[in-house]
Amino acid sequence: MFTYQHTNIDELREQVRKAKHVRKKIELSITLCNAIIERNTHGNRVYAELLEAIDFAKNGATLASQHNFADLELECIIAQARCIGNCNNFAEAISTLESAQQLLHTTTPTRLLAQWHYTVANQLYFLGEYSKAIHHYTDAMRYFTEVNNTEYIEYCCSNLGASYREINEYSKAFQYHADAIAMAQPRNSPQLGGYYVHMAADYFMLANEPKAFEYLNLAEDFFIKHQQEQALPRVYINRAAGLSHAGKNYEALQSYFKALDVLNKFDIHDNKPRLLAQVARTYEKLQDYDSSLLYFNESMMLAEQRGDKTLIATIQEYVATLYIKLNKLDEAERLLKAALYFFLHTEGKFSSTAQVYKHLSEIAQQRGKYKTALEYYQKYHEILEIVREHERAQANKEAQHRLEVERAAREREELKIKAAELERSLEMKQGELTSLAIALSQKNELIEKLRIKVKELSESKQASKQDGCKTMIHEIEVLRQSSEEQWTTLQKQFESIDSGYQNRLLHQYPALTQYEIKVCLLMKLNLSTKDIASILWTSPRTVETQRYSIRKKLNLNKDENLYSFLVKV
Repeated sequence: MFTYQHTNIDELREQVRKAKHVRKKIELSITLCNAIIERNTHGNRVYAELLEAIDFAKNGATLASQHNFADLELECIIAQARCIGNCNNFAEAISTLESAQQLLHTTTPTRLLAQWHYTVANQLYFLGEYSKAIHHYTDAMRYFTEVNNTEYIEYCCSNLGASYREINEYSKAFQYHADAIAMAQPRNSPQLGGYYVHMAADYFMLANEPKAFEYLNLAEDFFIKHQQEQALPRVYINRAAGLSHAGKNYEALQSYFKALDVLNKFDIHDNKPRLLAQVARTYEKLQDYDSSLLYFNESMMLAEQRGDKTLIATIQEYVATLYIKLNKLDEAERLLKAALYFFLHTEGKFSSTAQVYKHLSEIAQQRGKYKTALEYYQKYHEILEIVREHERAQANKEAQHRLEVERAAREREELKIKAAELERSLEMKQGELTSLAIALSQKNELIEKLRIKVKELSESKQASKQDGCKTMIHEIEVLRQSSEEQWTTLQKQFESIDSGYQNRLLHQYPALTQYEIKVCLLMKLNLSTKDIASILWTSPRTVETQRYSIRKKLNLNKDENLYSFLVKV
């Protein structure tokens, strides 16, 4: 699933265009989309390719809808959402996935339910909706477990760990990442290096820096050994952040530069602007302001080339704080106002907006404009209150969601235990019923043998033997009649296990006789023809005749199994 590294995308494009059969065309479109996503997941992203993939997915979904291929339509929508998410439009990706919810209520294969939840979770994670992401990752993992997809169970564990770390539940994050590593190590998963990086981040959060650096070393060794050098910047950036936090800024710079070397070697641009900004901030900590400005300018240039407005505004704020230190207040104010304009017109940028107002207040205060400084500070304080209220509301919301998830998990577990108990009880009752039926068969068989033997003796010419045999025959007949009472008991027990079965059978197939209903009940117990014959005081040949008659009345063809059919009624 989702793995297309060796697919020739150009060939796939041509195959999609040439495909005559509708289903084949849709399937090829899905394969093409996923191949493009795979190629654009690591390294630089070619947005033109991703937009092309979105068009193929849309066309595939339209064709699938027109021809009532519900499963393929859902698969196309999932591929479309993944492409949109890779273009960083996570909210739009979720909206696309939610538009397919009605398809989930059809006979959706479990593998597609797993894919849908996994894709929704990924978009929620990047939107910062971590509690919701946890809910969907948990559902995805359950469905992946049902289809025994160990690779994606492992991915879910890793992503659950990352989500729990974001909401500061570090022990849960640690456990899920440990589970991912435990699953990945035996099969030497190509993702193992990434899991080591995650584990290192957990240890940093748990203030265990020696262990964090140990796992970063494991990740570095893994990436080099498995020729995954493009992933090395993750190691170097995390190591640099840890070193910087420990006040080892010169060592942090060395690690940042190692990351830059890898990005330059493989001509990767996506992460470079942010990395350059981190280098600039590290130089600022070292009070090397000239080098800091140099790297901020390079970062800004790349961000402008990419059109990353969020990063541009963030760098403007960083540079402005540096200019304040250098007493270049005009330049600082200009950059802060440019950043402020973006943050005010962008949803969810409260914290950044508050920081800009705080810096503007500092500038006004340094200029002796105390009234302006107070106004800016009041705005800073007002927004800070909004941020705190939002954080409190979000924390409450996440806590409530976690409670709901935990309650649902408990309920599922309780239902699972109850279902297992009921199943065991049903199996026990069915076993008892079958044993009773077989005992009745054996008893009737013995009575019949005795009846035949006594009848033979009664034909003897000795009068005393004849009288004795007549008495015994009378007693055997009484026993045969008691077998009818046992049959009634058998029916009652059958009804206690499968209430209304006889009525359902008669309602659906009114042509069946009462005798045939008896045969059906005994067949549902999976008894042999011989046992059924003994219970009903008839011959195996007669039972076979009844079976033929029943099959005819049930309209079964010769390939359909009568027992399997009766079990499903």
